[in-house]
Amino acid sequence: MRDWAVTIRRVMPLIDVLLILLAFRMAYSLRYDLQLLKSVDDVYLLPANFLDYFPYALIYAIWMLVTWPVANLYREQRGRTWFEEVYTLINGATNATVLVMALIFLLRPLVVSRLMIIEATVLVVFLLAMFRLIYRTIRQSLRAQGVGVAWTKVPSVIVVGRAGDARARRVHAAVAHWNSTLSGIGSAFRLGPVAQRGSGGAAEPGKIVVVLSDEVFVSHADRSPDGEGAVVMIRTDRVPPLSMPNVARNVIAHELGHAIGLRHDSDPAMLMCGRPAPCRPDVFVSATPRYFPLSSADRASLLAMYPPNWKGR
Repeated sequence: MRDWAVTIRRVMPLIDVLLILLAFRMAYSLRYDLQLLKSVDDVYLLPANFLDYFPYALIYAIWMLVTWPVANLYREQRGRTWFEEVYTLINGATNATVLVMALIFLLRPLVVSRLMIIEATVLVVFLLAMFRLIYRTIRQSLRAQGVGVAWTKVPSVIVVGRAGDARARRVHAAVAHWNSTLSGIGSAFRLGPVAQRGSGGAAEPGKIVVVLSDEVFVSHADRSPDGEGAVVMIRTDRVPPLSMPNVARNVIAHELGHAIGLRHDSDPAMLMCGRPAPCRPDVFVSATPRYFPLSSADRASLLAMYPPNWKGR
């Protein structure tokens, strides 16, 4: 998620410019094609062309996005709410509207509609606000899954399950496997010691709680809202697919991968393959006990989250 979020953040000014131009084009259609709110007489209607408004739309976009306060939105700021972003967009759009209206007053173009500029402003705020809401929703959804969220300290691993559960040994082995993998790619991050207890299942700060259930469901991992705790739910191994050879060890390692921040990929030959790709746990079936490998993209994501100089708090 971190790579995705950083990319979106970097291109957000360009996306905003395109949305502002779209808002002006929509406002043009509302004003001249649909003639909402107020009709346009024929003499005024015929010479109107969207290209007449394009320079104003471009000036509007540049002024709105490069001046304070909107320019500040492109800097990551922890704790800033969506409503605060919308308020900032309203301020920026208002400033840009005043500028364009002033230019229209000074230049006195033959074809102009101030009502269209106002309609465009409403659409600009709406489109940019909806874009940010969608971005936030997707990002929060991925964050809830732990995707791209790095641990800030070494997490211990707590196994919750009945005594003698064979999956507990798989958890120990999976932790050792991840630590070996992290060492192999040059990361300084490690999973901490493994302990077992008979009950519990809620996220705890600084811990990955692995619950070995006897129920049938889709195994999954969830991070706490602050990213400093995780719960891994592992379904029963008494029935397929976890009862099949080599599956349980890879499912547990797969879910621990989510717990430390990796997302699904689409290659059935890789450990982190999963939805929406048609990868299911039975792809891990093998007569030879082995862990499926990580893709090069997963290794790069791990190093981005946990570089060689990573240090726990």
